[in-house]
Amino acid sequence: MLKYTLILPPEDDLAVRLLQDAVDTLDVILLIVIGRDEQWVNWADQLAARGQGSGLVTSFRRVVWIRQPGTLVTECLAKCLNGHVQPGRGVMVLNFHDRVCAVLQPEEIRPLTLEEAFIKGSL
Repeated sequence: MLKYTLILPPEDDLAVRLLQDAVDTLDVILLIVIGRDEQWVNWADQLAARGQGSGLVTSFRRVVWIRQPGTLVTECLAKCLNGHVQPGRGVMVLNFHDRVCAVLQPEEIRPLTLEEAFIKGSL
């Protein structure tokens, strides 16, 4: 069960609204998974749970899973990324200030690199 992951629906309008809401949430590090690889999402969700504790009621890490980005979602991502190139498949992390702090290509995605990406988001 994914506890810290928002799975975007295939409908572009709703997906864009949910993605923008996730990006606009100021108190989280947002890891965005683009692609259909469920293993990446499972790893990311488990690592997001590590953000909980130390007196925190909830985790400050969140995951958004975009299985197949539609046109409007792609445009929304491009706007959120401020000039960074969006991977067709892969992972990117936005820090507390919604700045891209890590981009991982599919061959780079492992639990350790995902944890490092979350850590970069908190720096």
